[in-house]
Amino acid sequence: LVWRGSTLWINAAAAGGEVRAEVLDLDGNRWRQGLTAEQAIPISEDAIRLQVRWNNEEDLSDLKGRSVRLRFLLRNADVYAFWTE
Repeated sequence: LVWRGSTLWINAAAAGGEVRAEVLDLDGNRWRQGLTAEQAIPISEDAIRLQVRWNNEEDLSDLKGRSVRLRFLLRNADVYAFWTE
């Protein structure tokens, strides 16, 4: 996808589990160290609007216009939608 915003949002059911995400380049390699699943702050709740965050990475506007892949890692969770703003 072509990144269009400065934040990543999801609609998810993750109570009792967790969702993490990472940003990859088009070849499936990690974009940069701070946007890995290991650096992701786990999401463990149900809501239609949850911000995906990483340690020390709040603003992702430097990705605007770049083609990226997203990888979601789920444990006892469902992701129904994602978007950037």
